[in-house]
Amino acid sequence: CNLAGYPAEGVKTAQNIMSSGRALDKLEQYIAFTTSL
Repeated sequence: CNLAGYPAEGVKTAQNIMSSGRALDKLEQYIAFTTSL
C-alpha cells in the first residue's frame, strides 16, 4: 500500500493507528481505515 497518494490527514491517521494498540488491533484498524478511503 502506498501512503504517498494519501492526504496528509490520512497519513497522520494511519501513523497514529500503527503506533498504538496491539498488533492485531492495528491490523484490523488499518484495514478498516484503508478500505474507507
